[in-house]
Amino acid sequence: TQHAQITSFSHYLLAYVDALFRDLERIRECYSRINRSPLGSCALAGSSLPLDREMTARLLGFEGLVENSIDGVSSRDFAVEALACSAILMADLSRISEDLILWSSSEFGYVEVADAYSSTSSVMPHKKNPCTLELIRGKTGTVYGGLLGSLTAVKGLMTGYNRDLQEAKRTLWASIDTVKESLEILIPIFKTLKINRDRMFEVASGSYAQAIDLAEELVGRGLSFREAHRLVGNIVRDLVESKRMLSSLRPEEIGEASQRILGRMVSVTSEDLKRIFNPYNSISSRRTLGSPNPEEVNRMVRDRLRRLKDSKRDVKIEVERLERVWKDLFDMVKSIISR
Repeated sequence: TQHAQITSFSHYLLAYVDALFRDLERIRECYSRINRSPLGSCALAGSSLPLDREMTARLLGFEGLVENSIDGVSSRDFAVEALACSAILMADLSRISEDLILWSSSEFGYVEVADAYSSTSSVMPHKKNPCTLELIRGKTGTVYGGLLGSLTAVKGLMTGYNRDLQEAKRTLWASIDTVKESLEILIPIFKTLKINRDRMFEVASGSYAQAIDLAEELVGRGLSFREAHRLVGNIVRDLVESKRMLSSLRPEEIGEASQRILGRMVSVTSEDLKRIFNPYNSISSRRTLGSPNPEEVNRMVRDRLRRLKDSKRDVKIEVERLERVWKDLFDMVKSIISR
């Protein structure tokens, strides 16, 4: 892979904040769909006994019924959907883990995982392995396997209840436990993560990533983006062949290249190049919505904190509702058995 554009670590983290918010939305929507009671469906055609299905659903905290009794007995899409949400969430956690594993290597050195979440090699005493992140990455495949296994189990079953469906429960609980454990371990990993800002700045300063900043600067001076792309691309190729970095580019070289490639002179000053090739200026010059411009990052942080607060409030309301439901149910059972 090659360097693309310069961004900030905060901008990177916000990308996964948004991904995790989508995971949360999927889980909440899944919960809303599956929080329905099948109780009273009997074997598949209901019962002649005077069972009040709505009352039992209410007493158990469900938001409604799986109304059709055949559907209530034979469907397991609730488990498949919950597993799918878990698998997508684990994919995001695995990608985060892979980034941190790569960035903690000697070749990158962007971050350092705390000793509490690392291990040494059984042979090489100098090694520090981010083992917890590797386990999260590995367990993602286990959750994928659970989803695929459940889909395979239900794909060819006859309508009605089949013993095969018992396998879905074990897979579902195991996957939910894996997701919960992975989230719980990532929290302290990020709280104790060391960020090597100097190393990040060093790499950003010594890359060709600012080529797009130079191209956009030239667009602002009257070139079409096609012309700027062609000119800067040829300049970068010449620099690579001569084993020079972009930061060593001189104004006269841009003028000579533009005359040769475009047939006209393009002028920039040394001060212009110094400004363009400064990584901080590269980030602060971005104007589009969602970019790493510090003002835009701060706006996104404030917005996401508000969303997080709202989500915590909604979860708290539902937890308190379920606690009241269980208390009422317990009180009712207690009153019945005390008669």
